Amino acid sequence: PAVRDDPDRSDWNQAHGIRRMTIQRGRDPREYSLVAFGGAGPMMAGRISDILGMKSVIVPPAPGVGSAFGLQVVDLKNDYVRTVTQREDQLNFQTIESEFKKMQREGVKDLKREGMTLKGTKYIRSMDLRYLGEAQEMEVPLIGSRITKQSFRNSVEDFHKRYLALFRHGYQDETPVEIVNLRLTAIGSLGRPSLKKVEQGGPSPVSAYKSARLIYFKETGLLECRTYHRDKLLAGNFLDGPSIVEDYGSTTVILPEQSARVDPFGNLVITPKL
Repeated sequence: PAVRDDPDRSDWNQAHGIRRMTIQRGRDPREYSLVAFGGAGPMMAGRISDILGMKSVIVPPAPGVGSAFGLQVVDLKNDYVRTVTQREDQLNFQTIESEFKKMQREGVKDLKREGMTLKGTKYIRSMDLRYLGEAQEMEVPLIGSRITKQSFRNSVEDFHKRYLALFRHGYQDETPVEIVNLRLTAIGSLGRPSLKKVEQGGPSPVSAYKSARLIYFKETGLLECRTYHRDKLLAGNFLDGPSIVEDYGSTTVILPEQSARVDPFGNLVITPKL
C-alpha cells in the first residue's frame, strides 16, 4: 500500500472492515470495485481502495442522497425462515415443500397488507446447509419453483463449491450434507427508474472547473488541487489527481496517485494512475 498501516486512522479502520467481509470469506478485494456514497464515503474511498489494492472507485451522481434514493426505488422484500433439520440421505421432500409453501402464503399475505398488487412478485428459495457435525452453515440458493431430487442435488453441488472456495478444503466424499434452515424471500416489485445519460463532452473538464487551492495530504504535505463542480461534469471528462469534486451533500477526493473519468451515466470512476 501507498501509506503505512496506522490503526488509528479512520480509512484504515474502514479498510480492515472490508477485509473482514472479503478476505476472511475467501474473496480477494483486488478483484472488486468500491462503490462510494453518502457524505463522507467519496472523500475516503480513494484511500481505502488504495490500501486494499482495489480495481477502482465508483462514485454515482448525487452520492450524498444515495441512501434516500435507494429507499424510494428498492423493491419491497420480506424474508422468512423455518428450521427443518434433515440429512441429505434421509430427506422428506413432502415436508420440505410443505414448509416452503407455508412461507410463500405468508409472503403473499404480508405483501398484500403492505399495499402490493403482487404483479411481478418473485419468491426466492434457499437453504442453510452444513456438513454433518459442523456448527456453521452456509446459505445456498435452491433453483426452481419446487424442491426435487435434482434441484436439491444441484444445491448440494453448489454448497461443495462454495465451501471449497471459502475454506480451501472440503468433505464432499466423506461427510453427508445436512439441511438446517429453509429460507424464502418474497419480493414485491416497485419498478425501476430509467437512468439518464449525461451530456457528452471531451476529455477536458474545463466547463466544470471551479478554482485551485492548497489541500493538505498527510503523505505529501500541501499540494495545489483543482476543484470542480460535480453537476457540470460531462461524460468523457478526465480528471487528473490531486483533484476535488464538490457536490451538494458530498465531496469526492481524487488522490495525487489517482485519476478519474466520467462515464456515460455521470458516474465518477477513479483508478490508479498508470
